[in-house]
Amino acid sequence: MKDMEYRKKETILVLKKGKYKGFDYFILSLGIYPTAYVRIPKQHKYYKKDYEDIPISVHGGLTFSGRDFTFNPITLKESWWIGWDYIHAGDFRGYSIDKKIGQKNKKWTTEEIFEDVKDVIIQIIDDRKDGE
Repeated sequence: MKDMEYRKKETILVLKKGKYKGFDYFILSLGIYPTAYVRIPKQHKYYKKDYEDIPISVHGGLTFSGRDFTFNPITLKESWWIGWDYIHAGDFRGYSIDKKIGQKNKKWTTEEIFEDVKDVIIQIIDDRKDGE
């Protein structure tokens, strides 16, 4: 696991990837802010659903759902991913490193983001059980 390092420019770096309770996930630094993604299994009711139609509670809410994308470090056939970011009100932004504005905003650690990843996966598992 790599620590999140905020930068002034967009730079894609994989901070952590793997499986948790059978679900693929990865955490990225885009340089100016971090993001996280979880793969939805083909048999799950969230597969191919728009993120706005998925009732997952996570920091800032879901901001992405879709197939494989350019900076995905895990390539699998027929993948569907949900994701969220850490660039909301109160979150630190890398491009404000040299400015006084935003210095007191939250700088997320990779470990904190991984806790959110685990929580999202638990919600997906619990919802699958409720939907059976």
